[in-house]
Amino acid sequence: MAKKVTKKSAAKAAKDVQTPEVQTPEVQAPKKPTLATAVTTDATKPAKKKVVKIDIIRGRMPLALVYSIKFLETGTILESAVKYRTTVGKVDDILKEANFGYVQQTFKPTMDMITAAAGRCKDLKDGKDILESLKAVGIANAEDLIKFDAIKAALRKKTVKKTTDEPTGEPVTNPVNELTDEPVNNSTDESVIEESNEVTEAGIEDLRDLISE
Repeated sequence: MAKKVTKKSAAKAAKDVQTPEVQTPEVQAPKKPTLATAVTTDATKPAKKKVVKIDIIRGRMPLALVYSIKFLETGTILESAVKYRTTVGKVDDILKEANFGYVQQTFKPTMDMITAAAGRCKDLKDGKDILESLKAVGIANAEDLIKFDAIKAALRKKTVKKTTDEPTGEPVTNPVNELTDEPVNNSTDESVIEESNEVTEAGIEDLRDLISE
């Protein structure tokens, strides 16, 4: 015989069934960075590129070393600049023939040029090796000097770099100083610059006259 369900028994049954508690997740405050986490974070950051500072030797580059940079070195421009204690721009100009264009593959140094290079090489870490490589190229003879002078003479008569005159838009020419291989900050209408370092007898006589006056 089925048991009769009364209101009282139904209420009791409902009380016995417990509703599960809903737990709210606890929100944690952000942790303050500690010394350990700061060190770890710094370690994971990409390292900054180190700028190489070169202890540059000032003054004109000996021609033998110009040849060495241009034809004997196989490293990067920066490596050559560090090795020869010069600027990156100077090495780049040598390789692009913006300067010392007359130093070609056929160039051979004279003993005087080797001596000038040795004076600078004594302040270079790899100076001894550089000098040995230069001596292996050979010392210039009379025929080599004639070829070298011919190349220099041809380059003296080259058309110099042209720039644009902003007010007129016309091209202007800038002569090149043969001693420094740097453009002279002058303008001229001539497209060809002829330079000569020769001292004539007439010029010497003129100087003597000026001194005696």
